[in-house]
Amino acid sequence: MADIIADGMVKVGWVTTLSSLTSPTAVQITAGVDLESFLTPDGLGIELGDEAVDTSALNSTFSTEKAGRGTVAIELTFKDQGAANPPWTTFASRPSGYLVVRYGVAVTTDWTAAQKVDVYTVMAGDRKIAAPAANEVAKFSVQLFSTADPSIAATVA
Repeated sequence: MADIIADGMVKVGWVTTLSSLTSPTAVQITAGVDLESFLTPDGLGIELGDEAVDTSALNSTFSTEKAGRGTVAIELTFKDQGAANPPWTTFASRPSGYLVVRYGVAVTTDWTAAQKVDVYTVMAGDRKIAAPAANEVAKFSVQLFSTADPSIAATVA
């Protein structure tokens, strides 16, 4: 079985308008801001999880659970390239929008119909400047708060 290499194969867009979460159009995604060249190599932090629902009873001898609500935690870490660059201006005032992520296709390939993407409806928190460190670029991060259910493996129209 061959290993899958992620380098150069993850495209990330910030979009303010989508007509559909399950079939966003290539035109709408292209009209957004591509973020992948500003993100640090480990700067796309997306974690999907599940909450647990306790189903134990008074007479239970072990705790039992079922899957409850899903959770989404997103944090983006950017290279700080100055106040005039897209990540700094895009996330200046806690904007709401859509984070669109495509895996497994070269970043040089345009957003195209039939591609699979993950779409997250979010509101951004405040920009957080990272502490300076030797031998590192200046960085800042933005936490994104999920405001609706994500659309995983949506098909671009």
